[in-house]
Amino acid sequence: MSTRLLDKTRKLGNVLRNSSSNKACVSELARTVSSLIMGNVYLVLKDGVVEECVEVAKKVDSFSIGNILPEDINTSLLQFASTKENIRLGEIGLDENKDAFAIILPIETKNCRYASVIILRENDPFDIEDIIIAEYFSNALSLLLGNENNQKQDEKNRNLEAVKSALNSLSHKEYMAAKALFKVLPIEGGLIVTSKISEEYEITRSIIINCISKLESAGIIESRSMGARGTNIKIKNPVIYDEVFKENVDI
Repeated sequence: MSTRLLDKTRKLGNVLRNSSSNKACVSELARTVSSLIMGNVYLVLKDGVVEECVEVAKKVDSFSIGNILPEDINTSLLQFASTKENIRLGEIGLDENKDAFAIILPIETKNCRYASVIILRENDPFDIEDIIIAEYFSNALSLLLGNENNQKQDEKNRNLEAVKSALNSLSHKEYMAAKALFKVLPIEGGLIVTSKISEEYEITRSIIINCISKLESAGIIESRSMGARGTNIKIKNPVIYDEVFKENVDI
C-alpha cells in the first residue's frame, strides 16, 4: 500500500472514530471521500430518494438532495450487485453529465439492498487507489447504516412494548376512553375538552381522566391543563395510534 493511500484511509478512519452520530458520520465521510477522490459523491436510497450530495465538480440536478430519481434510472442502479467503476451515466439512462466517469457501489445491510453510492468525476477515469477508497467508504456506510437500522428497530420494539403494557393496564371502560381520545387527537397532539368527549361517547369524565393519567404515567403522552380551554395533550409514543384500535372494543 502506498504512503499516499495509507494517509487517505487514515483520514477516513479518523472520521469514523470522531463523529458524534451515524448521520453526521455519513455526511463527513461523503465530504472526505469527495475531497480525496476529487469527485461528486451521492447516496441514493433504494426507493430512489437522494439522501446525500457532495459536489466539487459539475452539478447534476437529478442528484439534488431530496430528489427522487426516475424509476428506470433507480432500477438500473439497483441492478449493480457489486462495485462497477468507470462507467458512464448514460449507461443507466441519465443524460446529465453522461460523459463523466462514475463508480457505482451497492450498500447492503443484513444482505438487503439499502442504497447506492455514485461517485462522479469529469474527464479523468478512476484509478485503483480511487476504487479502494470508494470501497472503504461503501463498507463503512454499510456498517453505519446497518447499526442505524438496528437502533431504529430496537426503539420501535421498545415503543411497542410500552404501548402494549399501558393498554393492558386499562380497564374496559378506560380502553374505550383511550379509543375515543385518539379518535379526536391528531398524531402531533393538541387540545381536547374532556366534557365534549364524555358527552359524545357517553363515557364519564372520571374514566377519561383516569385513562389520561395512566397513559401519562406510562410515558405515552404528556398532558397539561389549559383551564377552561381544556387539556393539551402531547403524544410521546405515536405507536399508540396503531395499537389502540387493534382490539375490537366498540365505542
